Amino acid sequence: LATLYVTSAVAFAPTLGKPAPAASRAVVVQSSEQRPGQEPGEAPAGALSSEQQPFSPRSAIGAALWTGAADAAALLTFAAIGRGNHNSADGSVLTTAAPFLLAWFAVSPAVGAFPANARTVRDAVLPLLPAWALAVPAGCFCRGLLQDRLPASPFWIVALIATAVLLSAGRLALLQISEGERAIDRFVAAIVDEDGGDDDF
Repeated sequence: LATLYVTSAVAFAPTLGKPAPAASRAVVVQSSEQRPGQEPGEAPAGALSSEQQPFSPRSAIGAALWTGAADAAALLTFAAIGRGNHNSADGSVLTTAAPFLLAWFAVSPAVGAFPANARTVRDAVLPLLPAWALAVPAGCFCRGLLQDRLPASPFWIVALIATAVLLSAGRLALLQISEGERAIDRFVAAIVDEDGGDDDF
């Protein structure tokens, strides 16, 4: 599943935003002067911002990995809750979630469900809706094929509602992480600007 997801994410990289620029891992502040077009609070020249970190949720690859992990956790949670409510002893949480995981990671990269650098709830949640509308019913159908019978209609409804809530919760958690990284970038930029001002006297 991980191999399928990473391969799909790389294949549809244009939907993830611009790739993170190559930069040294060391944070070396060369100047506190604002670059042309630099937004207030953006990391200063020479500083490696969180958006440039390869595994940051604000970078293209980082967004794909973090979002994929959050989505997988949401679907595994859905399977675990379902098994607990039905006291199921057959198989495992992974085997129960497998049809949904396969459908999700087959569909979601193709419909642009992994936005990079989302700044609002709308940006974080809306991109997953097309994938949710396609992948969850597909997961229900695949589960029915494995069991030689399609699930009853209440199962489809519960699956759609539960996965919508869990997937959205994961996206909102990632949004909070990204906002925390932006706050750190602004804090570092403010300190560097202050130090640069002191050097002028």
